Amino acid sequence: MRPLNLDECWICQQQFPDQKTLKRHLASKGTHGGRLSVVCLWCFSYEKRFSRISDLKCHLDEKHPDIAPKLEKTFMSEANGYWFSVFPEDYRRIVTKVTPKGSPSAVQARSHVTSWLGKCKSIRRLRQSWVEDWANHPRDTDVVGTPRQGIREPSVESASIICIHKPPCVLTPYICLNNQSLHHLAPTKASIIICTKPPSSVPKSPSSAPSLHHLQPTSAFHLLCGPVVQPPSSSTDLTLAEETPIQKKAREILTLGSMPAIPPARRDWKTKSIKIPTGSTFLQWPPREWETLTPDSKLLAWEFAASQLEYHSTGKFPKLDRVDLLDKYNFLALPGTKEQKIKGKENLVRKCRYYNYEILRTTINKDNPDFKIIVNQLFITRDSRDTSTDKIIDLCNHSKIPLRLL
Repeated sequence: MRPLNLDECWICQQQFPDQKTLKRHLASKGTHGGRLSVVCLWCFSYEKRFSRISDLKCHLDEKHPDIAPKLEKTFMSEANGYWFSVFPEDYRRIVTKVTPKGSPSAVQARSHVTSWLGKCKSIRRLRQSWVEDWANHPRDTDVVGTPRQGIREPSVESASIICIHKPPCVLTPYICLNNQSLHHLAPTKASIIICTKPPSSVPKSPSSAPSLHHLQPTSAFHLLCGPVVQPPSSSTDLTLAEETPIQKKAREILTLGSMPAIPPARRDWKTKSIKIPTGSTFLQWPPREWETLTPDSKLLAWEFAASQLEYHSTGKFPKLDRVDLLDKYNFLALPGTKEQKIKGKENLVRKCRYYNYEILRTTINKDNPDFKIIVNQLFITRDSRDTSTDKIIDLCNHSKIPLRLL
């Protein structure tokens, strides 16, 4: 029987004598990638991480001395670090009391995260996952502090949402809380309008509200305060709302990939295409009338596109061997493509990637408790993954090209 005075790491199941030692273990970058890591919201060249909030404070004092005076008093507290943490689910388990969602510090943090998501050139996590994590935040009664009167955000039970935007995504949304203007839609609930126009264009009186009659408010509240891409949905994909936390982790890994260990997931190219910039021109994918190609021709087209994109990315002819190149651009594979025949050492590497990929794909389709530890370990590989294809994958997400997981 396990002694009652031991605390167990939920990632590696190692036991520790107290919470303080467990916290030190999880915060260390050398063990699980630093589960208390936070990002600098004022560095835009790439995602700059710090293992503790105290390290970020030192960085701000040194590199951004003009920022600190503009922040809320508790902005740089460990409790508020949750809102810009790299692993929010783990962060909340380590730091059990975080600032309320409606508190000034939390609101300011999400505002800076929104700005950072739009400016940072290289981000390891899916941009939309930041907002999804905010939606999973516990109620304010479970966290520390008291929200300031007048800025508390509506709860799930008391809000309705109406999205006014042009497809395929929400761009720089504005949020307006106005009970009276949409009274005919939700008489007893606060209504939230998210649109791409400035607040001045949002209806202000009951007389102008009927133009919104065709919009149906939902009972769920989602605070979208940044450029967010709606998750893809098709017969080849699953409903994200029904996924467990471990399934969401598996999906996030496969969406971006974690090369050289895990290829990005293949996509369903049957209904949509994208134009990928390659300098002064662009590459259209998939090619026209690709359905008529033979399996071997599809493989040739995939290899040609991967070589062209790699050349544009590096300025040199690809040095990767054929297996690594196609795995790196695995998301371009067309349905019905001929599979490669691999021998020798290349086969061993490909098998490792294949089994990692299959564990994640199987987990997304059906949550398997036996894979939980493996998925958590694979999740850590994101910290050192190849990010050179992120812009193309972001383009796929914006175009709502669903993952091919079945």
